[in-house]
Order: sequence, then structure tokens, then C-alpha cells
Amino acid sequence: KLCRDLASVHSVIELMGEQFIARYISERVKQKVVLQSLRTAELKNHKTTNWFLRDENKEVLREVRYLDKSVQIDAFIKAYDDTIMLISSKKEMFAVVIESPPLAQSLKALFKIAWDGAKKPN
Repeated sequence: KLCRDLASVHSVIELMGEQFIARYISERVKQKVVLQSLRTAELKNHKTTNWFLRDENKEVLREVRYLDKSVQIDAFIKAYDDTIMLISSKKEMFAVVIESPPLAQSLKALFKIAWDGAKKPN
């Protein structure tokens, strides 16, 4: 199984909290779901101590790429199976889950275009 997400990691932490994220990752790994994560621009000179913020974590089945710094993403977007999930910023606090094969396929196609053009971590 493959899950794709697009977000600013720090926005996701603000929205979900570290405990939820750690639990979610643990459950995803148990289910052997691979994650491709497109993130907003790399933070230069930023050393992270949180394992779930790191670029590459093979043990948690995650591959990361970075979007150009001109691209700003404030929402959290996921695509998996026939489902897309959109979560707004903390300011707005709403989420939408849509189960639609055509919408999911379209978002996955757009994700692939962005993924192919995104930068691998240094």
C-alpha cells in the first residue's frame, strides 16, 4: 500500500500534536503502508531531534522530497486508496475526507508530477 501526503511538517505538528503523529506512524508501519511525503522547502541549518521530522526513515517506510521554496503549503493533504483527505490550518480547524476513485486518481496524478520535480533531501 502507498499513501501520499503534502504538507509543511511544522503545520502538521501544530495541527495534530506529536503524540498523535507518533501513534499514527506506528500504526501505519504495522500495516506496512509506505509513505511518500512532499514537504515545503527544506529548513537550512535545522537539526531535528524528533525522529518523525527527519527526511529519511526507512524503518518507518517513508521517503521525503522537497518542493521549491516558492511553493507554500499551509494545509495537510493525503491521498490513499480511493480517498483524499484535506485538513485546513489550525486557524480554520476543519477537515474533509472524500472517497472518490476519480478524485483520488486525479490528486495522485498531480502528486506524481510534483514528486517527479521535487528535490531529494541533502
